[in-house]
Amino acid sequence: MTPNASEHLSPRDAVVALRSFPRRYREVFASIEGDDSLDAVAARLGPDGQSAAEVVSDVTRTWALLTEALRQIVFTEDAVLHPAVGDARQRSWEATPPDRIDDTLVLLGHEAEALVDLVQRVTTSQDWSREASVAGGGTVTAVAVLRDAVQVGADGLGQTERILRAVRGSTDS
Repeated sequence: MTPNASEHLSPRDAVVALRSFPRRYREVFASIEGDDSLDAVAARLGPDGQSAAEVVSDVTRTWALLTEALRQIVFTEDAVLHPAVGDARQRSWEATPPDRIDDTLVLLGHEAEALVDLVQRVTTSQDWSREASVAGGGTVTAVAVLRDAVQVGADGLGQTERILRAVRGSTDS
């Protein structure tokens, strides 16, 4: 996806995208099998100081945050959401990813499934237009949170691909 490509995404299309992400992330890592150790390559720091494993873990954690925000918007009256829901710059995760990339990808798959399951429980178009306040100011709709989740997955996938290309290129001499 290109930046803002999810801007007009329907919930049904978002489900398709979210279901595809675990497979697409696995394919990116499968393309480097045969290299040293898949876990070692995934843990190498890319040019921006982040590893591919960290990016996947960040996507997973962000999806957990956005899933809970979506649940609150749709099923709670007068919800007030964490500031990171409205401001991606506040999505800083200090926890390290699992040692094995397979474990990292399993967690990503579980979070994608949780988000899809929640989306499928939203039954009316009115639910998608429900709003909640974001701590620190502003509001966000349910559909905007869902679209953000898809964009986070797409951006993370692209970043993972770039990092893996860079760290593989640095060892191919």
